[in-house]
Amino acid sequence: MKIRFCLLVVLLGAALFVAAAYALTASEILAQSEALEHCATRTADYTMTITSKGGKNHVFKFTVVEKQSAGGARKTLRVTEPANHKGLALLTWRRRGAADQQWLLRPGKKRARELDAGDRSDDFLDSDLSFADLGFRLPENADNQVLQQVLYDAKQCYLVESHPLKGVESAYTYWRTWVDVANLVTVKTEFYNKKGKLVRTIAANKTAQIDGRWTVTQWEARTDLRSNAKTVITLDKATYDADVPDNALTPDGLPNL
Repeated sequence: MKIRFCLLVVLLGAALFVAAAYALTASEILAQSEALEHCATRTADYTMTITSKGGKNHVFKFTVVEKQSAGGARKTLRVTEPANHKGLALLTWRRRGAADQQWLLRPGKKRARELDAGDRSDDFLDSDLSFADLGFRLPENADNQVLQQVLYDAKQCYLVESHPLKGVESAYTYWRTWVDVANLVTVKTEFYNKKGKLVRTIAANKTAQIDGRWTVTQWEARTDLRSNAKTVITLDKATYDADVPDNALTPDGLPNL
């Protein structure tokens, strides 16, 4: 009798866990994951190491400045090293129901150029990330569905599949996201083209809590899964609720920073 009771308790506990795990919708899971690293304002310094197929490394450093507002989020990425790329800046404005709006300022130029759909799919500094990958990916701009819960890298994860909504421009036909059930950190995303071929992966190598927020402190992007080519981005420093001037997040303000 005691064994049956214990078994009943175990089964009931498992059922409650599954019910609680799926209490969130797919869009809520992705939204909460995205919100981990975004607050009213944020500044962050990164080191990006691009490894070619031949094993040669190219290292860049850049600073990201981000600000949330009622009208949406805006983000500037500015290269600080090496010297020949210093001043290169990418400005992204998040838009609901549409692709991000982006502007690129090249070193020595006095005016930023708005990027079109073709430009946004180009590789950023010959890395394994496109300009669009460095922008925002709003959950509400896609049809999201939790496929199942799976183990990834010894973590229990939600596996969510997303298809861009009609009218929302995207370089990908769909993508799959692994989100850690325990802390809602996105630990991996796979991107697929129209033929269903895997064309890019972005995976978290390291995570940590910064100011009480779970943050990915290093991630790795790959587009050629058959070689050792990769792009690794490491977070050097992050400051939440930083003082971010509005002119840092406008096309006209880019050349003046």
